[in-house]
Amino acid sequence: MIVVLVWWSFWWYTYYKGKNTTTSYTLITTQVKKWSIENSIKVTWTANLVDEQQMRFNQTWKVAAVYFKDWASVKKWQIIAKLDDTDVLNSIKQSQITLSNSEIQLQQKLKPAEQKDLLSAQNNIDNAQKNITLYNEQLTNLYKERDNKIKDSENQITSKLADIESQKNNIKLLNDQLDLLVKQWDKSVSDINVDLKNTLETAYTDSRKYLIDAENLLLDVDEIYGISDLNKYRNDTFETYLSAKNSTLKISVEDQYSKIKSMLSQSQSIYNQTSNKTPDEIKNLLNSISSLYQSLTYLWKTAADWVNSSITSTTFSQTTIDSYYSSMTQVTSSSQSTFNTIVSTIKNIDKLNDPTLEQQNNQNNLTTKKNSILDAEAKLTNLNNDLQTLRSNLELSKKSYETQIKQKQNDIQNTQNNLAVYKESLKDLQKWADAEEIALAKNDIAKQRLSLENTKKNLEKYQLEAPFDGVIRKIDFKVWDNIVSDEEKYVYIENPNLLEITAQLDQIDVVKVSVWQKVRIVFDSYTAKEYEWSVSEINSTPSTTSWVTSYTVTITMDKWKDNLYSWMTAKVYIINESKKWILLLPSTFVQKRWDKSFVLISSWEWQTQMKEIVTWITDSTNIEIVSGLEDWDKVVRRVTTTAKTTSSQTSLLGNWPGSWTRSWNTSNRQSSWWSNWWWMPPQ
Repeated sequence: MIVVLVWWSFWWYTYYKGKNTTTSYTLITTQVKKWSIENSIKVTWTANLVDEQQMRFNQTWKVAAVYFKDWASVKKWQIIAKLDDTDVLNSIKQSQITLSNSEIQLQQKLKPAEQKDLLSAQNNIDNAQKNITLYNEQLTNLYKERDNKIKDSENQITSKLADIESQKNNIKLLNDQLDLLVKQWDKSVSDINVDLKNTLETAYTDSRKYLIDAENLLLDVDEIYGISDLNKYRNDTFETYLSAKNSTLKISVEDQYSKIKSMLSQSQSIYNQTSNKTPDEIKNLLNSISSLYQSLTYLWKTAADWVNSSITSTTFSQTTIDSYYSSMTQVTSSSQSTFNTIVSTIKNIDKLNDPTLEQQNNQNNLTTKKNSILDAEAKLTNLNNDLQTLRSNLELSKKSYETQIKQKQNDIQNTQNNLAVYKESLKDLQKWADAEEIALAKNDIAKQRLSLENTKKNLEKYQLEAPFDGVIRKIDFKVWDNIVSDEEKYVYIENPNLLEITAQLDQIDVVKVSVWQKVRIVFDSYTAKEYEWSVSEINSTPSTTSWVTSYTVTITMDKWKDNLYSWMTAKVYIINESKKWILLLPSTFVQKRWDKSFVLISSWEWQTQMKEIVTWITDSTNIEIVSGLEDWDKVVRRVTTTAKTTSSQTSLLGNWPGSWTRSWNTSNRQSSWWSNWWWMPPQ
């Protein structure tokens, strides 16, 4: 009673002595509807194509056929490539013949031989003898082929030895030339003055020709592109299409043309002022002309790019473009050649004018010759390496032919053994067999059947079959390649129908996931499609990034019709719970009181009342209604619009719970912790 009295006093004080808050609000209405709901873990990750296999022959032999090219599609069990299986097929045929003969012999032992059986036995003998003759011919051909191959390899080795000897002689010649250059190191330069005078005269004469050629070159480019006022109307029919793909080239050509015109005038002025023809004057003239031709080279190169960036039309054909481009390319090469000649002349004048420069040139010649000797020695090393490779290939060829010859000799020996059996069979046909001979014949048939099965299984080693429907990315070998035991030549096949999506989950979500749990996948490339799959693997080994622990969950997909590729982004919904066609209500309209759920429903006018409901699955938006509401029931939610606080003037009787109204519910008492569960007044 004391506790109740204290509680009532506290309640009375906080209710009647505190401040009341009057709140204005509006009601939002919604309806209960049937739809589907899903409680899932949502992650976004990328997909990767997996499952690539490398296939190789386990048998050493010659490649007989390759049925597919790189990036070709292949079906499961299709043969991709095979080795030459002639010998194996012959062995199978021989085993079948031997088995058939053994069965015939057993039948002959069980009944008297007929004339046709005797003839058949004789035919077997004749056929075996023919096969022996055929195998001997094939063996002879193998010997000839081997000898020719060996002879060809030996000829290549001989030729390589001759190249090595020639290179050695070349190195000796280079060394002799080096010795001669060393001996010429102190050669007199008494004729330098004469050479210098002749060189200056020639340079002066050539300079005039260079200037005339440069003027003609500028005229040519002006006639094509119409740069100057004199020729600006010459290309009106195709000017629009010139450099239509790159208009900046036109500006560059025009700027360079103007600059070169000025340089040409300057060089002509220097030429006219050159009278004494001293080395300095001639060098000054040549330097001016070399700069002119260097600029001309750039001009023609830019002009070539200009015309090459043009577009074709009825007045400006591709043939015309190609013709201009070819002409300008040739002139570019010619200008560059003239520039190099002028530079060489300047260097020669410097050399003749300065004896120390001649000595430096001699030193450069010595260095160049030494480098030539080093290059020749490196080439000699490469030739020796090639010789070693040829000798290794010769040894491999010998081993390969030895294997084939041995196989053919085995065929001959087997056929000879069969011939002996056939002869004995003929003898057996001519006499009656006892019980022991019949038993031995049956055992021989069983042995021959086992031998035939083993031979057929051996045929599988000679061919590569696709393990799944996929795409052949690469094949390392081609037809007639000899596969040797230590060679790593593969067929690379990819499975385009096996896609793997990995997602990173934190430690809270990963415990909600299990293998085979259903997932929904939506790719960004196919937003209108959903793929339903399941979790295939959960990696319990964690990874930590920035102190965040995560675990890898893998979903493996196969057999789809859409074009899905590696690194496509997908949204993955790992479904924990889901239901279809159930009653749903937006979660914001549901209020929680301890372990119970309530909603507000309209009673009359603006009055509302609280109704208890039972809920179950919820997602980020909606919640499942198990009971308490029906389809299309209306539910409301209050949204506060304004609030005003005043001192409480309400009497005890006026606020008794039996007379609570809408204004009571807006009192600050509603915000106290006990009023939310103790009193449930009408709304």
